[in-house]
Amino acid sequence: MTITLPPASAANAGFYCTIFVGVTNTGTLKIQSAADGDSMFGSIRAMSTTAGKSDVFGTAADGSNDALVFDANTKGRAIGSYYTFT
Repeated sequence: MTITLPPASAANAGFYCTIFVGVTNTGTLKIQSAADGDSMFGSIRAMSTTAGKSDVFGTAADGSNDALVFDANTKGRAIGSYYTFT
């Protein structure tokens, strides 16, 4: 599954959303910016089979924060995980 966030533009300034994982899933979950190089800013609260983890990420000057890829069971595809983006 791929979720694409709105483009970085003046019209979307202040955009905020929370993505909640309601059912543990398999396969790859990807959350990406609308354009390569658009930076995302937000926080992560991910649940795995072993422990919950959280982190925050800020916008990167080099545009490297443009996608999050969850491709293993320990990477936040478990029920109860949530992701907030601004």
